[in-house]
Amino acid sequence: MSELKVLTADELILLTIAVFFVAILFVGLANYLSQYIETLNDLRRFLYNSDSEEEYRYWKRELRIYRLCIIPFLTPKRVKKLLGFFGLKSE
Repeated sequence: MSELKVLTADELILLTIAVFFVAILFVGLANYLSQYIETLNDLRRFLYNSDSEEEYRYWKRELRIYRLCIIPFLTPKRVKKLLGFFGLKSE
């Protein structure tokens, strides 16, 4: 039969610190995702409530840029350059 290992004080402190940092990471990620989803829903509402075709295209472009900015190292300026490269209007 196997015996249970008793944690030393140092191991217990390290485990507590690790759990604390993981909890902070999850809370931060949840906060970021909730803000992202809230902004995404606002952009969608602007898109669907647009009055003209020009305004619709503007909000659709802004929504596309916002979605692509979730990718690391992509800023709105870089996304606009990428959209121009692929032939999509960015201005």
